[in-house]
Amino acid sequence: PRSTLFPYTTLFRSLQILNSSGQVLGSTSASISDGFEGFWRFEFLPTGITVTPGQLLTIRLQDTGKIVFWWKYKNGNPYPVGQAYFHGSLFQDNDFLFKTYGAQ
Repeated sequence: PRSTLFPYTTLFRSLQILNSSGQVLGSTSASISDGFEGFWRFEFLPTGITVTPGQLLTIRLQDTGKIVFWWKYKNGNPYPVGQAYFHGSLFQDNDFLFKTYGAQ
């Protein structure tokens, strides 16, 4: 459903991939219409980013902060090699839902 406070808002999101030293490996953004439900695809064009299997990475996703945005997550630690943080604090045994794709 649309926000009653901002009924025709476009929400801007930025996504960064960081290595274990905090260096930004890639950054991209998207405009997502209020009311969108489902997975949104962020692309690192034109060449993507280079990572190594097993490399520790951070996915940092930020929104405008102007509208409450409901992130989907699953409890029970479905991805045990990762940690979810929300507002800088450990998000217990929950993991946010992300799909990642790669090419060889």
